[in-house]
Amino acid sequence: MTDSKRLSPRARERLARLIRDRAAAIGVAHSSPREIDATGIAAAGRLTMHRALGRLRLDPDHVIVDAFPLDAASRFADRQTAIIRADATCLAVAAASICAKVARDRLMRQLSRSFPDYAFDRNKGYGTARHRAALHALGPVALHRQSFAPVRQANATHTLALAV
Repeated sequence: MTDSKRLSPRARERLARLIRDRAAAIGVAHSSPREIDATGIAAAGRLTMHRALGRLRLDPDHVIVDAFPLDAASRFADRQTAIIRADATCLAVAAASICAKVARDRLMRQLSRSFPDYAFDRNKGYGTARHRAALHALGPVALHRQSFAPVRQANATHTLALAV
């Protein structure tokens, strides 16, 4: 097993189809940039896991999560195991990681149509040099996380430019 980001997009798509065909249930969810900014990346990750679990068409007996355990108030609190780098050691988590990455890549390709200058279809939201250059040239848009350092820097640059 390996990190889903290390697989080629074609391999991820092929594996995601196999997983969807064979899995008892799949739940995929997202958190918005605004939610991530408001709660932090770890809390938003837990929220996303809860949403994904809520989208399953069955109630799992046990949940394995990658690194961050669900909070004590979770209905899964007493039936979870948090494993660091679970995507590299647990087949179910690796499969979930692949499905999540494929869904995220599809979302980023859709967003790229509305915001072509940011090349979301190529960088999938990661801070590549080209993406950072677009941030500094054009400023961030609503789907950027305001708490992300390059976005804060771009905001400061554009605020100064507007004030001059």
